[in-house]
Amino acid sequence: MKKYVAYYRVSTKRQNEGLSLDDQQQQVRAFVASKSGELVGEYTEVESARKGTRIAIHQAIEACKESGRDCTLIISKMDRLTRDASFWYVLKSEGVKVLSLDNNSENELMTGMLVLIADIEGKRIRDRVINITKYRMNRGDIIGNPNKLNEYRSKAIEKAREKKNALAAFRNHKAIMDIGALRNDANYTFAKIAEHLNRSKTTTSRGNKWSAKQVQVIYLRHCSSSSNS
Repeated sequence: MKKYVAYYRVSTKRQNEGLSLDDQQQQVRAFVASKSGELVGEYTEVESARKGTRIAIHQAIEACKESGRDCTLIISKMDRLTRDASFWYVLKSEGVKVLSLDNNSENELMTGMLVLIADIEGKRIRDRVINITKYRMNRGDIIGNPNKLNEYRSKAIEKAREKKNALAAFRNHKAIMDIGALRNDANYTFAKIAEHLNRSKTTTSRGNKWSAKQVQVIYLRHCSSSSNS
């Protein structure tokens, strides 16, 4: 039975309350059912497609990889996954299969072209917003509600802090699991584990590369009561 991990994304809370998320879920679930497949996981994100700010997409990718080589990451439309072509190439380098229902032929060349188109359109959208904002500012218009600036700023800071903590916890959990598993193999020293983590782009909780000392600290703190180095 073919396995799938679903990823859904809407850009704002208002969209999350509407039909957009429901439409994505219905399309994906109907497709999986039509293929007599198994939906082993579903991940939802209320966030823009900005690179490096999303958590659920990384969780979906890891779930897909843990479910085996035959598992596919499924999305309703390519721009729900990313508008960044470089992110697509990272996925392919890690061996993650992606199926977008706006290209259900599972042709990787066609999927790659859709990503490039989404990337170009994303840049056009950003350029239009920047140009309109500059025009209004030059005209003397007030951008936004001045009375709400402090409230928005406070909420934005709190949201950023929560997201940063959640992403750090996710990275830390994944690293602990990997380090514990690799140390079961006597051939893996702390230095070799650090090399492995860096090659697989598994970062520290702060998003940095690993050193042998950092691996040892995590291992002794979470995986063992004594050093095996």
